[in-house]
Amino acid sequence: MNVFVATISTYYETMAVAATEAEARRLAAQRAYEFLTDADAIQPETSSPAKVADYFGVTITEVEVGSAVIVG
Repeated sequence: MNVFVATISTYYETMAVAATEAEARRLAAQRAYEFLTDADAIQPETSSPAKVADYFGVTITEVEVGSAVIVG
């Protein structure tokens, strides 16, 4: 079984793990958006989770459960 890890680098890295790439991407974008909202750092180019993903980019890593990878 594989899982997908989505990472978005804002001031902090936001990571999400899900069974599908799309779900991992959605979860990471939603949490990064919440962080930016809480930090009062929303700009026009980051005014929604989808815009956050587009602006900062999302790195997806596919990982087999029970294994380890180096992410760099």
